[in-house]
Amino acid sequence: MFKGYEPSDEALSRFADDMVLWRDEILNSGILKKRFDYFSQYRSLLECKIPSAGFAYGIYHVKVESNGDKRFEKLFAFSKHDHYTHTSLNFVLNVYNKHHGGNIQLTLIGNTCLKYDKKDLIESSSVFRNWFSILQKFKLKFPKNKLVKHLSSSAWGHLVSTNTIIKPFDDVDPDEYSTDINDTDAQ
Repeated sequence: MFKGYEPSDEALSRFADDMVLWRDEILNSGILKKRFDYFSQYRSLLECKIPSAGFAYGIYHVKVESNGDKRFEKLFAFSKHDHYTHTSLNFVLNVYNKHHGGNIQLTLIGNTCLKYDKKDLIESSSVFRNWFSILQKFKLKFPKNKLVKHLSSSAWGHLVSTNTIIKPFDDVDPDEYSTDINDTDAQ
């Protein structure tokens, strides 16, 4: 993806800015008005296989038109900037339209997207499987326990939160952060 770029290249800087902007524009999760809040949504992320049929792993600039489908509008979190992840778009194509009789229209806006190569991806189950299994055992054993509910909600909130610090390259302390991709001691 970064082949031929140097960290000082203006094109790479623009790409990084776009990547942060698009990532911020797709963070449309949470309860919106009278919509459904799926129980433990991270479970679906753990079970998801990469890549899904349809859109490859990435962020796309797509207009999603519900054509007044109230059922869909309760299920789907619309982005005011029309940026969506492959997960959301594949839900529209492969679940809602295909299996639930939906007629939701997807229209690509321009030819820009942020796609990741399969070799650069890590299955979320390899990272979160143990944590999720332990938490599920607690939830089954103590279904009404507020601490267990708080742990699962807080963990999910932390996973989807944005903790981004944006500063010019010259302001980065080399002892604090390394720009060397092979530096395993860096934060």
